[in-house]
Amino acid sequence: MPKVLDSSRFLLFILSFLALLVSSYGSSAHAAIVTVAPDGSGDHATIQDAVNQARQGDVIELLPGVFRGEGNREIDFLGKRIELRSRDGDPRLCSIDCESQGYAIVMSRSEGRGTAVRGITILNGLAGPVGGIYLYGASPTIENCHFYNNAAEFGAGAIRADGSALISECYFEGNRGGYGAGGVLVETGDNAEITRCTFVGNSDYGNPNAVGSAIGVQSSASATVRECVVASNTAENGAAVFVAFESSCEMLETTIADNESDLVFLIVANSTLRLSNSVVAFNSGADVRCDAQATASGNCNNLYENGADWSPCWNSGPDESGNQQLDPLFCDAEAGDYSLRSDSPCSPEYSNGCGQIGAFGVECGATPIQETSWGNLKWNFRE
Repeated sequence: MPKVLDSSRFLLFILSFLALLVSSYGSSAHAAIVTVAPDGSGDHATIQDAVNQARQGDVIELLPGVFRGEGNREIDFLGKRIELRSRDGDPRLCSIDCESQGYAIVMSRSEGRGTAVRGITILNGLAGPVGGIYLYGASPTIENCHFYNNAAEFGAGAIRADGSALISECYFEGNRGGYGAGGVLVETGDNAEITRCTFVGNSDYGNPNAVGSAIGVQSSASATVRECVVASNTAENGAAVFVAFESSCEMLETTIADNESDLVFLIVANSTLRLSNSVVAFNSGADVRCDAQATASGNCNNLYENGADWSPCWNSGPDESGNQQLDPLFCDAEAGDYSLRSDSPCSPEYSNGCGQIGAFGVECGATPIQETSWGNLKWNFRE
């Protein structure tokens, strides 16, 4: 005769199952959206107060304006799966001004990708390890944020990332790093992602021991950089991008141009760089230097008019593996427009099967637009 649960045991089973469902989904079901205003009004007086009271899944919305003072800098996320975002989603309308009195945000308790910062500008941070956001053993999402004028004495100007963070659609300008990078420094993390970001006008703080101005990957870290622009950064004693101490970096569909430094890439100490479908052009320094068993490899790249091109460090040269050494024909590089002319050798039509090379596609005709005067127009059409 088959065994049958008696009614009391069956009821206990159902109640236990329902309790499990409640514990699994209860926190999400009760997630709240709370507001903070620069003048202390809103649901909480400061951003830190809002974080302290937040439950898992909550959203903290910042109203437009500039947030300053204690409680609005060195904000600790306390390991919580929460989202900090601007109400309007526009970083130009909402900012955290650290007033050179510390960094903006710290996450150090294993926060994951579900913890996020979105649509905020962080500026004027100044501290030893980092000026902007300090990620120590954390892997959050940082999306659509702007970083201006942040500085670190011995770390990264904008973001110091120890973990597997996703940094997407962010803009970095005027940040200064110490021994690290002016923009983003990835350390001891597994596969951090930097996607569709722009690095312009960042520097290495003039530190004689500094090694990078825009992006650094070091100390057994790995990072993927995709569809980014690295332009007009300055490194007095290093490179625009460095990979060091048994680390690896893969860069795809990225444009690196007009940087002022001894090198574009510095790869050292058993580290590797893999570059694909990228443009490296018009930089003052040599393309790459590999030291201490470091390697650089790639395919479908265009290296042109750098201090030196196609150094022996590369595993292949121009006219191999889809590589080029041709003028990329940007629409207007002087104005910071690195999109491609329709006749560019980096466009899908002329890249010999490599598809698009660089961060941007075709956005202007074969003849770039040039400024002129009414007098010149009359002269050109004279009889």
